[in-house]
Amino acid sequence: MRISDPTEKLPAVGRINTFTLVALSLMWAMFLGYISPWFTPLAVICIMISYGSEIPTKRNSKKSETLTFN
Repeated sequence: MRISDPTEKLPAVGRINTFTLVALSLMWAMFLGYISPWFTPLAVICIMISYGSEIPTKRNSKKSETLTFN
């Protein structure tokens, strides 16, 4: 029986996820003057969350390990 990595079939999109898009939206809204600059800590927190919540893919993982049972 072979147990494979469940992230094999996930698409590799790089470092773009929902929190990255939220942080970019907050930064643009601040630059354009739609929201107050007091939202800067929220944008920084969103960037930190987006960096920490990446799903490892084959491209950025060191080695894909599989378990084999005889």
